[in-house]
Amino acid sequence: MDFRLVARLSIAPLIIGFVGAVAAFILAGFASAKGFAAGALLIAIATLVSSGFYARARSLNAGRVLIRLAITSALKWIVVMGGAALALSQGGLPPAAFTCGVIAGLVSTLFNLRMTSTGTSTS
Repeated sequence: MDFRLVARLSIAPLIIGFVGAVAAFILAGFASAKGFAAGALLIAIATLVSSGFYARARSLNAGRVLIRLAITSALKWIVVMGGAALALSQGGLPPAAFTCGVIAGLVSTLFNLRMTSTGTSTS
């Protein structure tokens, strides 16, 4: 099992979250920075969980690969929605900053997927 791709996909939202949190801290204060970082961290955790589950087992049957892809996608969105509901209801985070962190994390993950699928390096 090669988990380098899983680690790379999970690190991208963390880097974007850190940079965005620094920018949010400078522009809007600590609460916004905390919300932005929490949103990006949620995406990193969801990506790690779903990618790790997908990369854990190899199967050659196309039907099983499709089922595994559907299950891991559903797992990722369950983690994202559950984490967002918990963070916004119990965490006291600003909704706008949290949502921006989630969006930034998702965009970084999509960009990283595009770069790794073309064979070019993302580092």
